[in-house]
Amino acid sequence: MSHYLHFGKRTTGRPPVADLTAEDLRQIQAEYLQTNHSKKEGSVQLAWVRFCEANAERFGHLVADHMPATTIPTAVREACRKRKAIIGAARGGAARQRHEGAYVPGTMRRHSEMSRRLWAGERASVDDATRNVACWIPWPWGGCPCSDKFGVRLGRWQTLIVHDDATSFVPFVSSVFRWHQSYRATDAASVIYRAERDVVQFDHWAIEGGVWQAKRTLAVLGGRFISAKGRPNQKLVENYIGRLWGIMAGQAGDVGRHQAEIKRNSDLYVQARKGSVDPRKHFLSLTQGQEALYAAMDYLAEKRIKSATYGTWVPKERWEMDLLEAPRQPRSAEDDFLILPVAKTHVVRRGMVKTTEEGPLSMPMEWSFAADWLWEYEGRKVTIYFDPLAEWPVKATLTLKDSRKPIGQIECINSWGESKDRAAEMVRSIRQTMMTETRVLATKATERTLRHGTGVIVSTSNGQPASPAVADASQPAIERPASIEIPLRDAVATPARATDRDLAKSLSRRAALARESSLHS
Repeated sequence: MSHYLHFGKRTTGRPPVADLTAEDLRQIQAEYLQTNHSKKEGSVQLAWVRFCEANAERFGHLVADHMPATTIPTAVREACRKRKAIIGAARGGAARQRHEGAYVPGTMRRHSEMSRRLWAGERASVDDATRNVACWIPWPWGGCPCSDKFGVRLGRWQTLIVHDDATSFVPFVSSVFRWHQSYRATDAASVIYRAERDVVQFDHWAIEGGVWQAKRTLAVLGGRFISAKGRPNQKLVENYIGRLWGIMAGQAGDVGRHQAEIKRNSDLYVQARKGSVDPRKHFLSLTQGQEALYAAMDYLAEKRIKSATYGTWVPKERWEMDLLEAPRQPRSAEDDFLILPVAKTHVVRRGMVKTTEEGPLSMPMEWSFAADWLWEYEGRKVTIYFDPLAEWPVKATLTLKDSRKPIGQIECINSWGESKDRAAEMVRSIRQTMMTETRVLATKATERTLRHGTGVIVSTSNGQPASPAVADASQPAIERPASIEIPLRDAVATPARATDRDLAKSLSRRAALARESSLHS
């Protein structure tokens, strides 16, 4: 028996059970995600019954006694099947959906608007990495058991990494050394801005929450960001950091990647922090730690990547080739003020802007800035950017609130404040001491900056190790050259060194004065 196909003939068969719109199918999918047939599946039948009963005027005749009265439409089954991949994540709410959504490989290296891969400089992701390989830094100012006894401070310092998502090349990296082994919004804003100023300006940045979406950071980005808040698997830099720590594993003082799993080094780390063990005998120095970090980054820059979606490439080679084919310009340096340490918003009163900020030696003081043109902005809110440790007299850049366009520079007209409690201020000064090291990996240009209560030291190099004046910090910081006499020059000429006992004595003295005052009153 032969069978023939007759083109153009009307189709025959059972008419559709129901005419469903796209919005109807979306409602059914939402019902399906809320059902619980098994661990990995929902109930198509229950989703269909609930939908029909909720829309009884149109579809009530298709169910009876909470059961389908006829065959469930194929379109319904197909729509529910498309949601099967996210059934588990949907039950966990928004938090699990961000982490366990449907897996779509290769999208983070794909252009969002064009059918092609990303090119170098189009999108970057940035994040902090807490080092698994601890290292010690010179700390002549004391303040903790380790530095009081050995003159150094041990820590797992923060490294801020800028990752080009198109090539997996890291063009810029910044290491931050603070008392609490942390970083702040100023550090986050600085690493983004300096990467764009010193290398290339990216179109978009993938950033997480916290300080990466603070006002200081968003002011630098100007809306050019993709939020990965609560979704670490949406930043390619996370994958890079995992590979980086794999390369550095086994170094002296490596405490391990997962909850300090290398017990011997972890115990040594705790003992050294307590001052029971000299960290210089068991851990890398600052210079050795930085050299090991840069060597691992150079290794990954030359290590071939293989992708089922995008083929194979060497990160550094692709970075250079992409920029040759599609050159990109760095960011203008006119926005340097955005990364100054202090940014505060105040109202212009009587032709001046006043703010309270810790000055040299961490002494809280009132800063009064004035200019002959400032009366034009009387009563308006402005944001003032300045560096309390800059050359004296300190100058600040002024913008209108929520604007990044400077309206002028103003100068501090008052002198330094007076010390009310030198010991307490000295301890605060020590704990706010910060050192950063930035590196442009393509040119190997390195810059180290030491900020201490007595001033700022900056050291730069091109392809060579940075000056040991900052790396070793064998001498206390000195104030930068000033155009007028600094009132506290004699006070800061000697090393500022204090311990926790100094602070305790200071607090006790203040308590005694308070008691004496209350008795007399």
